Amino acid sequence: MMQEFKKFIIILAMVVGLILIIFNENIRGYYRFKAICEKESGLRVYQKLEQGVGWLADSYSNARYVATIQGVGFVRYVGQDGITYDLRYLKGHPGDDTSFDKKAADLTKPVLYSFKFVLEDIQGELRLARAGFEIRDVRSLKHDDSMKISTAKLVARIYRFDYSRFDQDKTILAAPSRITCSSYHIETPENRAQLFK
Repeated sequence: MMQEFKKFIIILAMVVGLILIIFNENIRGYYRFKAICEKESGLRVYQKLEQGVGWLADSYSNARYVATIQGVGFVRYVGQDGITYDLRYLKGHPGDDTSFDKKAADLTKPVLYSFKFVLEDIQGELRLARAGFEIRDVRSLKHDDSMKISTAKLVARIYRFDYSRFDQDKTILAAPSRITCSSYHIETPENRAQLFK
């Protein structure tokens, strides 16, 4: 009886050991994901933002998104036609063009903040990615630095982290195994309260 129990324990230890060896990378990656989520996910505001002022976006779709955030005055962007526009959200469904007022930019009105969508794999981490937005204060840039927006002071950011528990290319039918932490929706009332003065 004791001999059978020892044999069972040895077999169980070998099975558990084999599983740990096979899935070691995934287990370690998952705990790294949890640690990064705990430390870096969500909204971080380093400087409260002024309401009703101009923002800068790098595309029409990002300009539409930013314009719908309560507290944003207008969003300036360069259209595909090379013309600079100011976009304001009027009311209505954010997916409808009629919900926005798009006019040639009034360059006498300055933009104070830039908005950038971030989506990147985190270097040195296993199947871990960051998605979210960064808001920078562009007032500190000189006119000739306007192309270096990424060097402007970061005043707020909101990140979500995504982790794929398994390599999708190595699963049956390329089954997804992505999990996320946090959200990158700035427009929630609690986030707006933290973001704006």
